[in-house]
Amino acid sequence: MALWSLVCIDGQQVVVLSKADKYGNVRSVDSPGSSNHTGSTQRRRAKKVETHDNSGKRERYFPDDDRFSIQDMVRCTLFSALRLNSTYDYAGTTLYVLALYVLALYVLALYVLALFIHMFYDLGML
Repeated sequence: MALWSLVCIDGQQVVVLSKADKYGNVRSVDSPGSSNHTGSTQRRRAKKVETHDNSGKRERYFPDDDRFSIQDMVRCTLFSALRLNSTYDYAGTTLYVLALYVLALYVLALYVLALFIHMFYDLGML
């Protein structure tokens, strides 16, 4: 689907054409002779990083392994877990579980009452 919009650039009105694909992504349509192209669309290869030392012992797996120490990573993990737990709604969950227990007890009481009524009916007491 082709779309257009009217844009004012330096006092002049310019029509910008854009195209939407079936996923809803909107991209501008370049004219064939435009020099707006930013360059190659190919991705650059990542720089190679030495992962082993001269003796063949592994030093790192990824380029950014030296950025954080084990202590920093553990600290970040613990603090993120604490942050997630602090926003958790314990009160709402507790009330929900309590309501489920009360409902289960109510259903159990009705079942036991029905059993007693059936037992008394079979014994001829009702």
